[in-house]
Amino acid sequence: MRRGVSVVVTLVVVVLAVWLGSQFVAYTDAQKPVDPGDTATMQLEIPGGLGLDGIADLLENSGLIKSARFFVVRSTIERTGDKYKPGVYEFSRSMSADDIMGLLVEGIKRESVKFTIPEGLTAAQTKDILVEAGLMTEDEFWNEIENGRYYYRFLAGAPEGRERLEGFLYPETYEIYKDEGAHAVIDMLLGQFDKLFTDEYYTRAEELGYTVREIVTMASLIERETAVADERPVISRVIYNRLDDDMNLQIDASIQYMLGAPREQLTNDDLEIDSPYNLYLYKGLPPGPICSPRMASVEAALYPGENDYLYYVLDPALNGMHRFSVGYDEFLANKAAYQEAIAERDADADAEDEG
Repeated sequence: MRRGVSVVVTLVVVVLAVWLGSQFVAYTDAQKPVDPGDTATMQLEIPGGLGLDGIADLLENSGLIKSARFFVVRSTIERTGDKYKPGVYEFSRSMSADDIMGLLVEGIKRESVKFTIPEGLTAAQTKDILVEAGLMTEDEFWNEIENGRYYYRFLAGAPEGRERLEGFLYPETYEIYKDEGAHAVIDMLLGQFDKLFTDEYYTRAEELGYTVREIVTMASLIERETAVADERPVISRVIYNRLDDDMNLQIDASIQYMLGAPREQLTNDDLEIDSPYNLYLYKGLPPGPICSPRMASVEAALYPGENDYLYYVLDPALNGMHRFSVGYDEFLANKAAYQEAIAERDADADAEDEG
């Protein structure tokens, strides 16, 4: 009886020893490169939150390691499994498991780009900045503008085409990894608008009887009409007053947007172009925003000042401010004073050039 037990124990020990030996051989082999002669690199993204098992499976399925199981064992022994960093890596089949583990621990040194979108830019002007920063191509930009999927409340009912995101590419200074891609960059700009346009603003827009898009359209007009902070709520009320009185807004900035290439002075022919952005011919707001306004302009559109003004024109002091008036005759007098100031300035400049 004892002899039989002894034989069984011996067999178990032998089998176990053989199995352990085979596992050790397999484990050792699994640490070697899949193909030492294949030095060609391949890109592989390691997503965030994948976990050690998921990373091991991804590496094995990509043909970069021989065994996901033994990769997990090796990572556990070396205590590196919780140190692997996400990113887009360049691996080759000539790398050992230890080489790959080391690269995953080190992580990818990604280049970041800092850029600024000034207030009052159109989508086309914003595109120039993003392309210049090396964040995307022109085609990638317009593809995102027209087709990118962004699930923000303020985009409900947005039109198709290149005007879809106009006004919502929020002006701010940003920093992002250069390899994030066009979608992530545009989403970052839209996300900043979403963060700043609060529930209070949605409620206020509804109280005023306007959609968010209409409020941002109004804000974009305010943005382009004045750079003086105190004037924003004043001009906002002028716009509301003219809308309430069924008057044409007659805002030149909307025509400049329609033209695509801003001009120093509009001509009479420009004022006769048949377009819904021509607010001399068409009443109400333009079809959509004409630029991306700062939040101060959005707030002015939501909370206009109190006045009875219907007109304004640049101050003849040429200080960037405006003169406001209730009556048309007063407006004409202010306009004439401004034009006279411009004429005097130009004459002085010509005399200086001749001197």
